[in-house]
Amino acid sequence: MSDKSYSYNEEEYHSYYSDILDHFNDHYEIGDKVEFWKGDTVQCGHERFIEPYILIEDMQERAHEEVGEFADGYLNEVTEKQLHELKQLVAGYLDKNLAKHSFFTVKNVEKVEGW
Repeated sequence: MSDKSYSYNEEEYHSYYSDILDHFNDHYEIGDKVEFWKGDTVQCGHERFIEPYILIEDMQERAHEEVGEFADGYLNEVTEKQLHELKQLVAGYLDKNLAKHSFFTVKNVEKVEGW
């Protein structure tokens, strides 16, 4: 994946400049004024989408549904540090065992004019 991404509509970004050149070739004549956007590609790692609080809360709710008030206080002692470790553990597992995804975000976007 390229470290730069490009867009001809400022909404959908492509990791290859040739993708927007294809669009320009299909829709414009040489010499037409065009504008596009480029920015830094930021890979979205699994870690970005893992919320350990939700996992713990779900476990607490399930335990309470299954055994009632006997589950009061279940997992309440989990610390911020432990939640961070859990997040890292799950992200590491996913990184190791699943194929890398191809989506990304873009930051530091700038408008470019010309062609």
